[in-house]
Amino acid sequence: MRQFRQLPEGELPGAELLEDLQSAWKNGAHDQTAIDTQFLGALLDWAVGEERSVLEIGSGVSTILLGLLAERSGAQIVTIEHSHRAHSIICRQLASLRIRSVEVRYGDLSSEATQCELPNSIGLVSVNAPPEHRGNVLESLRDQLAGDSVILCADADLGDERDRIQQWLYDFPTEIISDHGSYLVLGFARNRIVRMLPS
Repeated sequence: MRQFRQLPEGELPGAELLEDLQSAWKNGAHDQTAIDTQFLGALLDWAVGEERSVLEIGSGVSTILLGLLAERSGAQIVTIEHSHRAHSIICRQLASLRIRSVEVRYGDLSSEATQCELPNSIGLVSVNAPPEHRGNVLESLRDQLAGDSVILCADADLGDERDRIQQWLYDFPTEIISDHGSYLVLGFARNRIVRMLPS
């Protein structure tokens, strides 16, 4: 994590450093099902400079990196983790690294504890929990999402998950910004004006 913290402001880690960070996380027995590094890189691309709230559904090395970015941008990170073990691990890691920009809640989007006092004007959502623990993200969050928020969905190539995303596109003012096979970037736009990735 020292290498990440030493990067100049606004500069993001390359693929090699992301691979190293993922390997260190997995080798530490923190998480044997770590998210794809391409998804992780895309998440950081969207998160850099984001000053509004960021909601993460599922935790891991992404939680640490989002927290480090938020230390610079001032964004609030809320992470929802369904696994008691993973919740304990990520809380210990955040404390050991003295990252105070992340609030981790135990549960899923269907539980009152996690829905209570979710931040308003959420600008970015990362959905990387197992599909069975994601719930109906847009139904649960539509009142909290900013008018031009972005949602990254991992495991989008799974049949049931692709069907759920298609239903979102039908039910909500949501469009696909980019389709990368294993993950999708969606734009939620109350006025149908979708935010694009900064160049």
